[in-house]
Amino acid sequence: MRKKVLITLLVLVLAVGGAAAWWFSGSSISDDTVVLMYHLISDDLYGESHYLFVSPADFEAQVAHLAESGYRFVFACDLAKFPGEKVACITFDDGYVDNYTTAMPILAKYGACGTVFVTVNNLDKPGFLTGEQCREMAESGVMSIESHTVSHPYLSQLTEEQQRQEFSASQQALQDITGQPVTALAYPYGDYDRYVAKVAADYFDVAVLTAQPRRSVRESMLTTPRIRVEREHSLEEFIALVQ
Repeated sequence: MRKKVLITLLVLVLAVGGAAAWWFSGSSISDDTVVLMYHLISDDLYGESHYLFVSPADFEAQVAHLAESGYRFVFACDLAKFPGEKVACITFDDGYVDNYTTAMPILAKYGACGTVFVTVNNLDKPGFLTGEQCREMAESGVMSIESHTVSHPYLSQLTEEQQRQEFSASQQALQDITGQPVTALAYPYGDYDRYVAKVAADYFDVAVLTAQPRRSVRESMLTTPRIRVEREHSLEEFIALVQ
């Protein structure tokens, strides 16, 4: 009996060790990398979450600051490709139409680029991107289109089968629209655990969190922290956030 207990404990230790080895293996972003999270770039406020609406004028000033400060702008899928360089990755969640009408021209003006994490079920709804706009953005070289799942669920509350459906269906739908690989994910609500991240690794090379401190632990590319930029941030506050 005692021998069986010892064997069981040994198996558990090896399993936990293997999981830990996976979790901490691989690359992560460097301290010189800034990953910014936006939602809407608009002065037309609606709903209750006004802090998510960054003024176009403020957004342009922020992009201009990054450009003038010598940052290399990269898509989310390329975050691991420039180790040691001063890198800025501008991301947008959910797929609002102003990412196309307002944010994209500003980024292009400064030679910058951005990544839109699209919730597939939002496509073609009022206020959100259409499939055609996603295709144009992906072809522009200014914006990349990546996954924010199909239905924007709390992933940690789903079964593994449901998680895989959210990942594979959103990935396939967006690839069909853009004709380009979809290899990055934004966890809805920033909700994930080690099991979710391990499943995500079967589909994506990069996954980003929500509003985590820039200096937080960067365990792998599947747990990449972002800085949330809000409407109330002055340019001075924005500069402090990215330093």
